[in-house]
Amino acid sequence: MPTKKVKHLWELPVSKGGKPPKFTPEQLHKKCVEYFNWVIENPLMESKLVSYQGESVVEEVPKMRAMTVHGLSLFVGISYQTWYTWRSSERYRDIVAWADSVMRQYKFDGAAAELLNSNIIARDLGLVDKQDFSSEDGSLSPKPTRIVIRGKRAAPPEVDSDNG
Repeated sequence: MPTKKVKHLWELPVSKGGKPPKFTPEQLHKKCVEYFNWVIENPLMESKLVSYQGESVVEEVPKMRAMTVHGLSLFVGISYQTWYTWRSSERYRDIVAWADSVMRQYKFDGAAAELLNSNIIARDLGLVDKQDFSSEDGSLSPKPTRIVIRGKRAAPPEVDSDNG
């Protein structure tokens, strides 16, 4: 974790540019775990108006913060491009794949429990609900459906001659 406790990622020191920091795989793993813990320990806060017996108070309610590659990259002190490069690096690919899996599962769990916006998380995770509205000929106009009912025809209702 950074030397001082930070509440917002923009409070972290800015990289001076140049080459990304050198980490051993173990150090990178440790930084990832620190980020995951930071996300849990620093939830987003929502102000909610709470009323009870005619008295209203604004209270801060913690909300789940999503884990992201961009957030992790800022926390570790690298660019997100470096993170993507490390995905194919023999030195880091196992740690990066593990961290990506942790973040993916955390977001999925949060969306499934309705702690995160499921529409946003579904798009972020690449989950889609596809429906095919095209017809066999490729147009969007379905062919008319003909319904045939087979069997005995019912007799028409009898008309009461006294009432009609």
